[in-house]
Amino acid sequence: MSARRHDDSNALTVGAAVDGAARATKGSVPSAGKSVTAVRSVAAGPSPQEAPEMDKGSGTGSGASVKTSRWFRPTVVNVKLIYAGYLASLAMPFLAILAALFAYQSAKQNPPPWLATHYTYQMRTFWIGLGANLVAWALSFLGVGLLLFPLIAVWLVARSVKGLIRIARQHEIEDPNSYFV
Repeated sequence: MSARRHDDSNALTVGAAVDGAARATKGSVPSAGKSVTAVRSVAAGPSPQEAPEMDKGSGTGSGASVKTSRWFRPTVVNVKLIYAGYLASLAMPFLAILAALFAYQSAKQNPPPWLATHYTYQMRTFWIGLGANLVAWALSFLGVGLLLFPLIAVWLVARSVKGLIRIARQHEIEDPNSYFV
């Protein structure tokens, strides 16, 4: 019971301070005996340093989305990193999956039309390369697939280098839906 009475008295004090600040004019003193600046500081609430932070793990606050969207912002650097990820995937294949995810997420951010052609080209590079690797893997039991893996690697390098050259010049990809280079 005493805890509730304490909360009610604090609420009344803050309420009186807010009412006093609303009625106070410059240089006058509110009825509670505090100066106008003291009442304004009470009425304004906690300072930004004292304000409680939102739970960053829940994902409901806007702070989490701002931090993640920075990575997927459609820029020339983002496109170059995705091409570099495809080139590095020759040594570490999981990087192709990561690069494709970056391409899909960046394409959702409404890039300019000339950048959108690069994201389309990158996404198709991933899916065509994945399909070709699956076919080569299946045919490797017959011995034919072993010859296809180097050809797929050359194709991936050619598409990535073409994309890097086009993005360095800030040109679009002429036919982003092509199967070949």
